[in-house]
Amino acid sequence: MSKSIHKIVSHADDLDGVASAVLLAYYIGVKYKTQAEVMFAHYENVNEVIQVASEDATHLWISDLSVRDFKIAETLSKYTPDTLHFFDHHSDTLPFIEKISDIATVCFQSNGTKCAADLIWDFMNTDNLLTPEIYKCMEFLVRATHSRDLWINDVQEGTDLSAVI
Repeated sequence: MSKSIHKIVSHADDLDGVASAVLLAYYIGVKYKTQAEVMFAHYENVNEVIQVASEDATHLWISDLSVRDFKIAETLSKYTPDTLHFFDHHSDTLPFIEKISDIATVCFQSNGTKCAADLIWDFMNTDNLLTPEIYKCMEFLVRATHSRDLWINDVQEGTDLSAVI
């Protein structure tokens, strides 16, 4: 039996992408008893990073990346809903999600009430894998991420902070 290789590809430029990677890495470690490799991507190089990650990943986890280019869907076609997970909250991702919906477990909401970390948090909590101490820490991380990701770009200070992050 070959070893499962879990890779996470998440957004590099903001707290939501980083928090999403942290949540997924913890979840994979507890549920699958293995360490995931985390790879960060920018919107400009998302296809390249997903391509590299998929070369040997048996399980691929993609978060907060607003994928818009359909070319990467062919690369992902080797996966199934048990081995490909996609978490996003960007409305411009919907056409891509429609393209991969039969091969991926998709957690998506674009109405502005949840960021990617929220979606992952909801997904994680269906398995009840968190100790009370870890739950409290992760819940705080998700709350902070949610607050920052959903409102901070609406003010100039937030835009400036995003540029720094």
